[in-house]
Amino acid sequence: MMWPLTFWLLAVLVCSAPFMPALREWLMGSDAAPLVVVREQDTNIRHFAASFFDQIQNFFEREGIDPLAPPPDYEGEFLPGQRFLLLGPDSRPQWSDEIQRTRLVNTLLIGCGDLMVEGGYVYEQEIYCGGQLYGGANATFRAVYAGTDLVLGQNCTVARWLHSQGHVHIGRDCTVYGRISSTSSITLAPGTRFQRLNAEVVRFASDAAVAGGLNRPRPPTIAWTVPDTARRLDERTVSVASDLKLFTATRVDTHLVTHGRLELGTSCELNGNLKAGAALVLGAGCVVRGALVCPGPIVIGPGCLVKGPVVSESEISIAAGSVIGTPGLATTVTAPRIRVESGSQVSGTLWATEQGVVEALARRNAV
Repeated sequence: MMWPLTFWLLAVLVCSAPFMPALREWLMGSDAAPLVVVREQDTNIRHFAASFFDQIQNFFEREGIDPLAPPPDYEGEFLPGQRFLLLGPDSRPQWSDEIQRTRLVNTLLIGCGDLMVEGGYVYEQEIYCGGQLYGGANATFRAVYAGTDLVLGQNCTVARWLHSQGHVHIGRDCTVYGRISSTSSITLAPGTRFQRLNAEVVRFASDAAVAGGLNRPRPPTIAWTVPDTARRLDERTVSVASDLKLFTATRVDTHLVTHGRLELGTSCELNGNLKAGAALVLGAGCVVRGALVCPGPIVIGPGCLVKGPVVSESEISIAAGSVIGTPGLATTVTAPRIRVESGSQVSGTLWATEQGVVEALARRNAV
């Protein structure tokens, strides 16, 4: 009788041995904190641009080139297997018959001053410009760095990133799959599709619509009466277990959480954060001095002002005349899909994990 019992005890011991570290950790909790993993290329939108800039400076040093007094145009090897074309101030590349025929440029371009690159070509390598860069329409770029302003014509495509030490202007119907960053401002025309944007001010076409939304007369507000069915989570937070709709010109001075749909009437004023469980809708002319968070869609009506982050797990829609963040107080707008109407403005970062699009101003023009 002892041999079968011994056999089964050994079998149980052998089978359970691999689970012992997990069981010990579950009981003792000696390593409960998550691992800290920080990848700069994910957290710093300008990481690739900064790395490319450093490579160019090392190249100038290696070649003995003064960017302010460069030598005549010449070609060479930038990295093993990668050719470059150096262009002096105010230069414009002159392409060979083969490149003009194929419309394919596989040479890294280094411009020491202002640079104009012709449209209709595919630029397979990065482009560096020490001054202002203009890219013609219907061109495809891998990545572009500009020392001052960066202007792209309509119907351009960017595979990786754009960065400018000045202003960035993106023409109509462009597609930027990676990152656009600027030390000052970015303007995107209607029809442009984007993923990540970062600047002190990101404008979507019309500043006139933005000014109109912010200067719109506001009616006096009436303080919100907390319903009996609501629950106070703390002194500054109220929770509602159902859908909630606020009347026009209602003022809320607490953080507000709903388990269902949260809808604000026009000209509401909220001095806290908003979180909804299903959908979050702001009527025209609302002011929110906190964050908007919702797993479902977030709809920001025309002429709204939101000072905190806007985070959705599905979609964010921003109507004309709305302003998210301020130049002195940058914020973040992030969702898988972001739709922004012309005439809006965001300060900080927009991150559409799937795709963002700039839409033309709607006919309603309700700003």
